[in-house]
Amino acid sequence: MRRKSTTGLSHEQLQVLTSRVEETIGVWQAPKGRERALDLAAAVTMTLALCRQNLSQAVAADFWNVSQPTVSRVFASLREIVTAAASVDVPSLDDLPGSERVLLDASLLPTGNRAGHKELYSGKRHKSGMNVHVVGDRWGRLICVSDPVPGSMHDSRSFFEVAVDRLLDGRITAADLGYQGCGQDIPHRKPPGKSLTDLAKCENRAHAVVRAAIERTIALLKQWKILGTGYRGPLSRFPNVIRMVVALEMFRTYEKAF
Repeated sequence: MRRKSTTGLSHEQLQVLTSRVEETIGVWQAPKGRERALDLAAAVTMTLALCRQNLSQAVAADFWNVSQPTVSRVFASLREIVTAAASVDVPSLDDLPGSERVLLDASLLPTGNRAGHKELYSGKRHKSGMNVHVVGDRWGRLICVSDPVPGSMHDSRSFFEVAVDRLLDGRITAADLGYQGCGQDIPHRKPPGKSLTDLAKCENRAHAVVRAAIERTIALLKQWKILGTGYRGPLSRFPNVIRMVVALEMFRTYEKAF
């Protein structure tokens, strides 16, 4: 198996993550009783592949020669442990100097149309999903992701709903026009019935160049296809899945010991 393309991590990173998971769990295969269908390395690899490739559990079951309920149990049992293991020694916003500018953008994580959940539909993006705020640095590295809100909620409202305003309080933050009224550094808005001045256009171009890095940050995050192509599981578990993927992407970015 090509582990990097399948799991998103290099062979060495996967070894480090599996070792951390093993330290947390202790004994994976009990000395007595029924033997687990997968060893720990295979279980961690499958968990990452489910996130990276957004495989259905039935397809994963075929690949690893186990039953679909086994896939479901492994994913449920390892989700929080993998999140914690991937979060060790990862930088946070507090580690960034207060004088350094950060970048902010909102992104819709698709969930597909679901009966009884009209609040997920985003008229702006013309699809259903959960909306998150993504914070990155000027090099395009992920710093943090907010809790999700229904896709129908406007960026400027959810900015306060999930306390991103308090998180970024005192920070120099470059954002887009969706954050108008949020106290962030945003481009000039075209006045009604008028055109922008040449100076304003020049400043907007410079602002767009700076913010290009956050677009790359989001693109890399959505290479974990469970966030990029459509989450299929129960919505109640989606926030935990998002946290796991964020932890894995930051682990992939910052774990460069090899």
